[in-house]
Amino acid sequence: MPRTLAPLFLTLVLLVSTSAAAPSSDSQPLTSTHPDPAVPLDSVPAPAAAPLRALWLIRDHLSSPAATRGAVTAACDLGATDLFLQIRGRGDAFYRSALVPPPVMLRHQLRGDSLAWDPLAVALEEAHRRGVRLHAWFNVNLVWAEPAEVASEHLLRAHPDWVLQLADGRSMTALSVKERRDLGVEGIFLDPRPAPARAHLLAVVEELLLRYPVDGLHWDYVRAPRTPFAPDSVVTMAGAISTFVYDAAAIARAVRPGLLLSAAVFPDPAEAFAQVHQDWPRWLADGAIDQVVPMSYTQSTVRLDDWRRRALHAGVGETQLVTGLGVYKLAPEALRTQLAWTGAHSPGGVALFSLADLVKSPAAAAAVREFWRSPASAPRAP
Repeated sequence: MPRTLAPLFLTLVLLVSTSAAAPSSDSQPLTSTHPDPAVPLDSVPAPAAAPLRALWLIRDHLSSPAATRGAVTAACDLGATDLFLQIRGRGDAFYRSALVPPPVMLRHQLRGDSLAWDPLAVALEEAHRRGVRLHAWFNVNLVWAEPAEVASEHLLRAHPDWVLQLADGRSMTALSVKERRDLGVEGIFLDPRPAPARAHLLAVVEELLLRYPVDGLHWDYVRAPRTPFAPDSVVTMAGAISTFVYDAAAIARAVRPGLLLSAAVFPDPAEAFAQVHQDWPRWLADGAIDQVVPMSYTQSTVRLDDWRRRALHAGVGETQLVTGLGVYKLAPEALRTQLAWTGAHSPGGVALFSLADLVKSPAAAAAVREFWRSPASAPRAP
């Protein structure tokens, strides 16, 4: 079954985009449809407030309705105000979609071509019942890294010409797992430069927003891989990535005014642009996103200070920065130290990667629970 759906607001986006990273002239508006909501769209918790107390919830938590509810409950019990729930991991959908295939891990839970249950709907119901905001964590350009066979409807099969090519001209699909590991890349990346590839991503975003009352969109892998590709032009690639960010923002603002847009980014703005072609200070300055979550995964508070200074020097506002800490890198006492640092230096809040790592370490979970119950992390009215 072809999985194509045109974005309802794509024509508007292409006509009125005012960013310097405007869509290319060969982007074509398509015929729109109106998918029915999967969850009542008026199901929303309280407005966002700073500082955020956020947790990333990886897709492994979405193996069953009970596991999904349990993960949301655990995150809420820790004191989180915001959940980044991974609903798109490898070009798939942990929700019911007419555009995107179900994930490999849930293939045994299908009813016909669709999921027998809806992970995102279950998570939204539980989060909103508890007054917690749920952001759809969306891996943008990373589209495959599984050992399993690619589904026939997956974009790798439907549109192999959209896959990024390496500097030697080979498609990333030609790389073995070992070759990808040796190159330091996480998997197979979509090339965002072809306009049809971006149009597909925008259609997926719009379908999601029309059917689910998520409180935010959280971009991840909204970048290029850290390996030479063809043709290797930093400016061209950065422009294409920014075009997606700007066009997706226009759709999101039209469909769901007030939606919080954020992105997980490399923490040094200069390195982010040079290495993976993320121009995130500009995205913030132009309002294409509201906040960034620098992935500040380090054991050193000196590095946290340096990355923060570099971001502020690039013109980023203090409350636009939500410091991302890598729990998996930190012993419980080191985590306490870094949480205290965010209380003093990160008025935008903190995001912790990830709930799964806190579940494994009761001592680390206790440190988070204690910090999030302290005045230093208490959300203030917007």
